[in-house]
Amino acid sequence: MEYPSETFTFEVFSGEEFENFQNYTDYDNYTDDPTNFKCCTQPCETARSEVFNRIFIPVAFLLVFVLGFLGNILVIIVLTRYRISMVSSDIYMIHLALADLLFVLTLPFWASYNKSSQWCFGNSGCKLIYSLMSINFYSSIFLLCSISLDRYLAIVHAIKLHSCRKTSIIQIICATVWMLSLLLSLPDIIYSQMLKLENRTVCELAYSHKNAEEMRLTSRVLHHTLAFIIPLLFMFFCYSNIILSLRSSRSFTKHKVIKVIMAVVIVFFICWLPYNVTIFVDTLVRFDIITTTCEMNENLNQAIVVTQTLGFLHCCLNPFLYVFIGVKFRNNSLKLFREIGCISDKFLQDHTKFRQVSGRSVVSETDSTASVSL
Repeated sequence: MEYPSETFTFEVFSGEEFENFQNYTDYDNYTDDPTNFKCCTQPCETARSEVFNRIFIPVAFLLVFVLGFLGNILVIIVLTRYRISMVSSDIYMIHLALADLLFVLTLPFWASYNKSSQWCFGNSGCKLIYSLMSINFYSSIFLLCSISLDRYLAIVHAIKLHSCRKTSIIQIICATVWMLSLLLSLPDIIYSQMLKLENRTVCELAYSHKNAEEMRLTSRVLHHTLAFIIPLLFMFFCYSNIILSLRSSRSFTKHKVIKVIMAVVIVFFICWLPYNVTIFVDTLVRFDIITTTCEMNENLNQAIVVTQTLGFLHCCLNPFLYVFIGVKFRNNSLKLFREIGCISDKFLQDHTKFRQVSGRSVVSETDSTASVSL
């Protein structure tokens, strides 16, 4: 994935590349053509993009941080405090909330970096923040796919594959997700470093001069395929089969599950499609397939920042999509708020939902996270 430090200019230079660019003196090949951005041309002005980044990124990232931190902390506390025994959906949700929580914890560092245009957290901090962001980005996406698979097995193959949803199997799947995410993040862990360029200290991926473009292209191909196209197709397969299985049912629960399914796919699509399209266009520009002007280039940089923030917002929406829709979870959340003194007993009683079963009133389970694997 792209990182906030990579959106300041058209090209992100390693230390060696930057020095070569700054010292370039081939004036015979110099051109004022604004559509030509090679090293032998006058570099584009990036003042507008830098001002935009210094204002937009800190505000947007801190907003995502606050929403994501509070939402995912609430998920973890409620699921661990009020569950007598963990079902498969609870385990997945705790891992997903943890991944999203660790991801948003990196955003204040990027906000500070873009605000001051200086990296102040050392080389170890640079590698740590890159590692956390990359690992938890991939793990969040893969855990969404795991939840989709869990729902598919629970509804479409409820009897035949029930054993595949045992707690021990789920823990192994989650461990595999984290290990795979770590493996995919190794390039970011290896190449991320703090560099001093003129009067700036930056934190970025510093690929070697010989394989910089190949590494950048490989990284983007992996991002497009493993973090968007394959997960989207996988979720579509799982949820379309679930909808087909539920068509014969006329219960209220069936219609609620279908609405939830549609919301999950649509939100994932809306949050990540603009960013992937923008990065795809930027890839075409970087490899000279599309020719742009300086103004188009600045607009593209700003589009990357905005669409990237929209994608980051997805980690704030996960708690609402996967947990908050459950009546039992909402009731437990209200219990927690009552225990810490945020709401009164009357408010808790008025807003706790029940349903009638065999003449008695019980907490609704049909809409809970367990019943539909939410």
